[in-house]
Formats: sequence, C-alpha cells, structure tokens
Amino acid sequence: MTPVRLVTPAMLVGAASTLIAGCSQSSDFVAFENACKDKAGPAVVGEWQKTHDAAPWEVTKIVSTTAKEGSESSSESKVVYVSGTASVSVDESGADTREVSWSCFSQRPEGDTNVTAGIRSVSIN
Repeated sequence: MTPVRLVTPAMLVGAASTLIAGCSQSSDFVAFENACKDKAGPAVVGEWQKTHDAAPWEVTKIVSTTAKEGSESSSESKVVYVSGTASVSVDESGADTREVSWSCFSQRPEGDTNVTAGIRSVSIN
C-alpha cells in the first residue's frame, strides 16, 4: 500500500480512506472497525495540528487493535467500541515516525447496513 501525503485539509478525508489497514478482531465487527478507521485518519491529523501547530507529513497506517460490543447494545441497535493506533511520519524521509492512539464509538441500527462512528479520543504519545 502506498502512503498518501496529507498536504491540505481537503485531502484528509480522501486520504484516510486509502490508509485503512489492519486485521479484524471478529468478522461481526468488520463494518464497525472500518467505519472507525475512516474517522481515525482525519481525527489524528486534526489532533496533531492542534497539539503541534503543524500538520504531520503523512499518516502511514491505521490499525484497529481492539473491538468489543458495548453495553449500550440492544435489539434496536448494535454498539461497538473500537480502539487502535496510527503511524504518523513527522518528516518527509519517514525517519521520525510516531504512534498515535485513538478510540471510537460505532453504532448500527438493527436491520440497517450503515454504521455510524465518532472518534472518542486521540492521544498523541
């Protein structure tokens, strides 16, 4: 997979969808993990800009490390909490790469195929 350089805010959303990587904890949670990974890229870049007052050179990998069903799940809606990491290159050479942790809340109404997701936190390590 070729990493995408994140240069402008308009490119962030498109780039995040090309950076999805990692393995699933359970086939039941794949859609939930993917929805969270789509949100993780732009959230990581946004938090990095907020923390460092500059955009990172690129986000090279987004991985889901855990996925578990939330206690809020019911017969009307399934809730899954997903967390993971992202690798962030600080410079063009890729010599300075740092790991960022993220967590996400995802939900799918019963009988629906669409999963909604929102980032709960991003931790710049």
